[in-house]
Parts: sequence; C-alpha cells; structure tokens
Amino acid sequence: MRLVLAETAGGSGIESWVQALEAIHSDAIREGAAEAADVAHTVISTMTAAENPAIVLQEGLASLQKALEKPRDRPSQPTKAPSLAQDPELLSDFVLESREHLASLETELLVLERDPANSEALHSIFRSFHTIKGLAGFLELWEVQKVAHEVETVLDQARNLKFKVSPETIDVILLSADYLKRWLSHLEAILQGQASPAPESDPQLLARVAAIPSQSITRAPGNRKALLSAVDNSGSPPAVPSEKSGEDKGRSGTMAVKVDTAKLDYLVDMAGEMVIAESLVRHDPQLARIKAPRLQRNLGQLARITSELQKTAMAMRLVPIGPLFRRMARLVRDLSRQFGKAVEVVTEGDEIELDRTIVEELADPLMHMVRNSMDHGLESAEARKATGKPATGRLLLKAQHQAGQVVIELSDDGRGLDRQRILAKAIERGFVASEEELSDSRIDELIFLPGFSTAAEVTSVSGRGVGMDVVRKHI
Repeated sequence: MRLVLAETAGGSGIESWVQALEAIHSDAIREGAAEAADVAHTVISTMTAAENPAIVLQEGLASLQKALEKPRDRPSQPTKAPSLAQDPELLSDFVLESREHLASLETELLVLERDPANSEALHSIFRSFHTIKGLAGFLELWEVQKVAHEVETVLDQARNLKFKVSPETIDVILLSADYLKRWLSHLEAILQGQASPAPESDPQLLARVAAIPSQSITRAPGNRKALLSAVDNSGSPPAVPSEKSGEDKGRSGTMAVKVDTAKLDYLVDMAGEMVIAESLVRHDPQLARIKAPRLQRNLGQLARITSELQKTAMAMRLVPIGPLFRRMARLVRDLSRQFGKAVEVVTEGDEIELDRTIVEELADPLMHMVRNSMDHGLESAEARKATGKPATGRLLLKAQHQAGQVVIELSDDGRGLDRQRILAKAIERGFVASEEELSDSRIDELIFLPGFSTAAEVTSVSGRGVGMDVVRKHI
C-alpha cells in the first residue's frame, strides 16, 4: 500500500488521487488494516466535498501513512465466533437490529432497481450497511464488518455519482446481504446453545463488491457538488422524511420498543387468566346476593378495564402483513431474473394485521404459491406479446377484511391452469383413471396431490410435486 502512495504522489487532479485512495482502501479491507481503511474512506469523502481539496489531501495522507505503519490489530482470516459469555444481551440486540436493517435495505434495493435515480433509497441502503458495520465492529465480528464496510464504500461511490446502479449491482449487494443473514443465523443458533459453524470468509464476494464501480461503464449524471453539499461531517446524508410504508401509516408520533417474545406471550396469558378470574368473581353467588350499588358499579368498572386489557394484550401480538409481502417481492425478483421474465409485484392491504404466529406460518405456503405462479402461470415476454398481453407480467398479493376474517389472495395475469395438461398428467401418473370424467373444479384440485407436477423436468424451482401439497397442509 505504501508503494501505491509513492507511485501516485506525482499524479495530478483530484480524480487520480481519489482512485489511488480507493485502491488503498480496498487493499486495507482485504489485508485486515481496518483503521487505514477507515482513514482512506474519510479522506475520500472529505476531499471530494471540500473547497480546497489539496489541504485536506495533505493532512489526510499524513494520517493515512501513520495508520499504514501501525501493526494490524485485527485478524484478516476468518475469526471464530465471539465469546457470548461477555454480553449475550448485546449480541441478541445486534441480531435483532441487523435483521430489521437487512429487511429494510432489501425492500429499498428493489425500489432502487426499478428507479436507479432514487437517491433516497440509495441513502437508506447506505445507512443500513453503515449501522451494521459499526455494530459489528463494536462486537468484534470482523467478517461481518468487513463485508458491510466494503458494500458501504461502494454505495458511497454511487451516492457521489461515480457510477450508475445497475441490476448487476443489485445482484451483488443482495448476495452480500444474504451472507450477512447467514452470519445472523449462526449467531442466533449460538445464543440458543446450539452448535453452529461460522460462515466461511468469502473473498470472491468481497472482490465482486469492490469491482462494482469499475464494471459500471455508465457514469451517473448530475452535479456531484450539489449532492455532496447535503452530506454532514460524519459522511452520512441527513435523514430525509419518506412516504410511510403500509405498516407505518397512521402511527406517526408513536415509538416502538423491542420486547422479548416470551415475555409478551406471558403477558397475553396472564391477561387471559385475569379475564377468567374477573368473571369468576363477578358471577360469584355470594356477591350476587349483595345488593350494594357501589359494589356493582365497581364490579362493572373492573369488567371494562379487564376487557380493555385483554384486547390490548392481544393486539400486541398483531403484526402487519406488509413485510411478508415484501419478502415475496424479493423472491419474485430473483425468480424473474432466473426465468428471464419481466414481472411486476403489486401489493394491497399491507397494513392489515394478523397474529405474528400466523404470519410466520404463512411464509412457506406463500413462497410455494409464488414459485408456482412464476414458473407455471406467468408466460415469457415473447409469449405474452404473441397473445396481445403486455410484456411485463403482474403478480398481485392482496390482504383484505371479509366477514370478520382476513382473506389473503395471490393472483397473476398469466395463462391460468391448463386443465387438459393437468388431467393428462394425472392419468399418466395413475392418479385418476383414463375413463373417469372430472369436473373443472375436481381437475383444479389435482394440483394439490402429493408428488403431482406438470413440469417437463425437475429444476431447482419446480417439478417435484411438493409445492401446492405443502400449501394445503399449512393452510
């Protein structure tokens, strides 16, 4: 890294120095020199925003040289899991908060892919990786910090309009998020006392992340100085109020707190017990014989308070279904690229709430339904054009209240069920006799049979006949 400094010292222009510092930053990340990487990142951010970059560069190079001369205090090889005996509560908070950030940035990445000029989404993604990096460093999770830091650096270059975000960029960032998720799953297992090997270091992933700017041949348009003027001393953009997502609408002015689910379940159980105890007292025969008006008023007040407590306790278990829908949007995005199909996901009723256990149980059947819709229902762009349809398919995820129940609907504008093909396949597999006559609804139900599939070949997505069977069992 010192050789790079010496060779580029004679360069002219801020761009050449920025490129040199970026190279030093990448090398520092790979070699475990975290302090040098941080200094290089700070110098780049400060220098490009300063009115007199030469002074900033001079001071920054001196600090960088000192950082490079220091012995490394962080390992460059994969590290073992930290000792949870130090503070398992802190680690648990890290896992919870990081999962929230990863879920949020995944949603924003899909927004950014549709609209690469959406600076608000880009800033939000940057802040999420920045936060994960800082927390991971505090807990000495160096592999997590290394990946988050590398992605953060690339995102910072995108914020500075050095390159234009492309679908390939989104691919690599999503892979990085998936790697961080594997680390979180590993930490969760350890917190629960389970044996779990730490995810291996992935130098190829780091290399792909670092290569994103050089592989993006289109430089983003716009005034870089105007964008950088909105960045504070810390290098982070100011928080910009965004349009509230479905689950946040109507909740302005409230604050959320993190509560252990075991404590929450216990509170709900105790509220139920209190309702039973209140009912026993209120209907006690001995109390019924007492005709004191004040006692009756107090018992009525107790009944109202108990009822409200139970309603509130039950409501604490409710969560909006919107985050589950957004998880399906990520799945659609990955499958659409795998199949080469253009698909738009539309959601309705994101704000509708269900018991969190039910929402968790719905994830698996919804995933199988989405996969079937993508593989069997929605056609390719060429096939859709041939039938007069728009090239982009439409998949709708909808939740609505209906007669006191919540109805969840998944639909698409694809080809629908090919009943002739379904029946032929069922006869071929021996599920029905060839001479048997079936109604349309009976033919439709054949897709729920275990082992039934109309796929021509088994792929990583379909062909084994387990999808709709799983849906029926779960529901």
